[in-house]
Amino acid sequence: MLCARSEFFRKSFQKDFREGQEDELYLPEDDSDAFANTIDWIFSQRLACHRKHTTSDADQAEHQMRFRKLFVLADKFLLRDLANDTAIEYEKCLTKGSWLPSIEAVGYIYENTIEKSAIRKVMVRLYVEWLFRKESKNADDWAGTIISQPNFCKDVLEAVNAHIDLDPSRCNIKIKCRIHSDE
Repeated sequence: MLCARSEFFRKSFQKDFREGQEDELYLPEDDSDAFANTIDWIFSQRLACHRKHTTSDADQAEHQMRFRKLFVLADKFLLRDLANDTAIEYEKCLTKGSWLPSIEAVGYIYENTIEKSAIRKVMVRLYVEWLFRKESKNADDWAGTIISQPNFCKDVLEAVNAHIDLDPSRCNIKIKCRIHSDE
């Protein structure tokens, strides 16, 4: 089943490689929980979060870590559908919890993913939406995260510029936008 769903596993288990000859693959650097979630997804093709989305910093950090590790592993295993499902579910969880990706989350994703990955786009979109909401507060946290990762800063600034130039009818910020709202 793994080989049928993932080019990574298919190639790893070719007889040209030790893994293919021994029918074993060791992944000591990969997170065991993320691997278990990957296997669950391969068999069910479903990824859902059933957790409460509290404001607790500990819950938030652990919760965000689950999704970013899963995204990185899905990307490594060339499981594009799982990577996309993970980015979508990650965004849902952040939105439900009214959370922004933490400095640690941004750093981890930008160090372990490729440019234009789905989860990077989610992070950038959430920060830009937060910036343009009329009730946005706590700019110190926002600014600290932005400057912590130069490529993230560049992506956010590009998205800010694109949003400013956007036709007001195409603004999709659900809470009144500072730029495109008449109120």
